[in-house]
Parts: sequence; C-alpha cells; structure tokens
Amino acid sequence: MPDVKEGPRLPIERFAALVEDDTALPTFDPGEPDKNSLTIANYIIELLSSGDTLQFGLGKIPAAVLEGLAPSGLSGLGFHAGMISPEMLPAIDANVFTKGVMTGVALGNQKFYQEVSKRPGIRFPPVGMTHSISILYQIPRLVSVNSVIKVDLTGQANCEYLTGMQISGQGG
Repeated sequence: MPDVKEGPRLPIERFAALVEDDTALPTFDPGEPDKNSLTIANYIIELLSSGDTLQFGLGKIPAAVLEGLAPSGLSGLGFHAGMISPEMLPAIDANVFTKGVMTGVALGNQKFYQEVSKRPGIRFPPVGMTHSISILYQIPRLVSVNSVIKVDLTGQANCEYLTGMQISGQGG
C-alpha cells in the first residue's frame, strides 16, 4: 500500500525486527468497461440517491459506476469499502464523495499509488472500522454493490465457482 497521509502508523519501537524491501507494489488494471458493464452500471446509478454511502470492490462494473457518478447529478455521496482503485480519483476530483472516502487498501497502477498518497480526503483506518458489522450498520443509507457469476431461480447467488472450480474468494 502506498504511504498515505491518513494511513495507519505504528511506532517503530513496537517491532522486534524489521526487514526492508524495495519490491514494487502489486498492480491491478480492470481494463476498459465493455458495453454490458456500462449498461449494468447505468442501472445501478439509477438506483442510487444523493446522500448514499457506497461500498463496492474492483472490476469493470465498479469502474463503470465510478465513471458515471459525476455526470449523474448525485451529490453528497460517501464511500466506505475495503479497497479502492484508480477509477476512484476522478470521482473524488469531481466532488462526488463529499461525505468522505474510507477504505483499507489501495490497488491500482504506479501513477495511482503516487496520486492516492497525496489525497487528504481518503482515510485508511484499520480493518476493524472498514469491515466491522457494528460500524457498517450505523452508516445511514449504505448501498453495497457486489458482483455474482450466476443467480438461480430462487435468488441464490454464486460469486465464487464456475464449472466446479473456485475462481474467486469472498469479497465485500
């Protein structure tokens, strides 16, 4: 994770030993949203209201939602999720998230890592604040958007398995 202004800090005295490493941070690029992703994102945006606090993860659909928020006319939004990606920065620059951005991890490209470290409005609290049910249920109008692979006729959703093989882990 890049060193961010409002990120977690631990006193060096708390460590018995330290190992420094200059390995580059991992990168992630969801690619450009396709026509289906843009269509789904537009449906999601239509369901949102000014004042909502959003939670979603990574991928083409969240990227398309973020891209569509500024021109949507929605205002006073917040963001409270475990992870942010490069598509978040234009939405922040457009003052979409005036209620603030709270997240635990930043995952993107090197340019994103440099930019996110300069943004004072992005808070990086411990996971106990980003994922705690006792915190989440207190957030008014929290809207969580997550992807699935399949939904059956009874409404059960599969977000981890495809043709009998696990292709992802649990997310937000």
